[in-house]
Amino acid sequence: MDYQCKTRSNYFAIREGREAKLKALLDHCGLRMWKENDPYGVTRYAFGVDGDFVGIPYRGTIPEEDPDGCGGDRNAFFRELQAVISEDDAVIIQEVGTEALRYFMTEATIVTSKEVQFISLQKMAVREAAEMLSNPRFTTRLDY
Repeated sequence: MDYQCKTRSNYFAIREGREAKLKALLDHCGLRMWKENDPYGVTRYAFGVDGDFVGIPYRGTIPEEDPDGCGGDRNAFFRELQAVISEDDAVIIQEVGTEALRYFMTEATIVTSKEVQFISLQKMAVREAAEMLSNPRFTTRLDY
């Protein structure tokens, strides 16, 4: 099938003197970078790609344990990103993808200097529906 995806982050602040490191990381991963000043004069950065975000591309042989089957190491990317993020800010990476009408993938990854969390809109929607129905065992099929 033909998977189509778009990925983009919010605008976030980085630690002083880390712009070159951020730019090198994003360039290496094929991500486009934007920057602008917020109303307080703080430079904020964002990134995105018109396609699937794979993380840091593998060099040579792709490991068998490639968890996403995507050809890159997202966890290595998140670790590198954590080293440049301002300690009081968060990067929220939104990814939206579809394969025809078989499935829609909507998720967010939240990266701070200390932690990484993953959020799936599908899982959140099923949990919310279960709560609305007062049925903790509610489930449904969202992909077909």
